[in-house]
Amino acid sequence: MRKKLGFDISSVKIVVDRIANECTTIQPLTIETLRHSLDLSERYGFSHFDSLIIASALDADCTKFYYEDMHHGLVVNQRLTIINLFV
Repeated sequence: MRKKLGFDISSVKIVVDRIANECTTIQPLTIETLRHSLDLSERYGFSHFDSLIIASALDADCTKFYYEDMHHGLVVNQRLTIINLFV
């Protein structure tokens, strides 16, 4: 948000608070999530950041993942489908 959209820190904090208030479940980042992300990075060639958010989605039992910078239609670990809305 800061780099791509030019938000200042106080604006980012407002958005984070809004997300926290509106989401019923927030997936924590654990050491197991980190290990899982390293496996994903190694297997699929994802960046560190991408592998962390994909690992979190898998750990939360998500089946669809909407992301603009990844391969549309890729199925990760046979259960999470990457969907690029801009394709």
